[in-house]
Amino acid sequence: MEEGEEDSTASTQSNQATISASSSKGKRSRPLDTELHMKLNLSDSSFEGSCSNDRNKKPRQNAQSLFVKVHMDGTSFGRNLDLLTQDGYQSLITTIEQMFNTTIIYPYKSRTSSPTSNILVYEDTEGDWTTVGDVPWKHFLSSIKKLKIIRAGR
Repeated sequence: MEEGEEDSTASTQSNQATISASSSKGKRSRPLDTELHMKLNLSDSSFEGSCSNDRNKKPRQNAQSLFVKVHMDGTSFGRNLDLLTQDGYQSLITTIEQMFNTTIIYPYKSRTSSPTSNILVYEDTEGDWTTVGDVPWKHFLSSIKKLKIIRAGR
């Protein structure tokens, strides 16, 4: 190898190490289940490569995210929520209650129903609406399209 090639190789390795180090900062502390990882088509790094075609693509903000839209009955807007920042159903419910300043009841949460209580449902990839909490968390993550908050009395 010539001197210029060695410098180039060292520089490339240094850049890849920097990219790996910087992309690992935003990763979750727990690895995702392999099947879920493949289903969501997540990459371990936000590094797309150095081909000229890749330079024209917009860089991803975070390679490990699963944003869904959350709508509430009676509102004309929805909010985006990254489900991969949640640890499970308890965390999801708490986050949505804070986002919409509301009360959500669900089977695993001991809270009495009130006239202003809501239920969280989701649309899956088949177009069916299901109550949040009815399936295991990993299955939920692999099948969700969007979330909706509906009145408990409906």
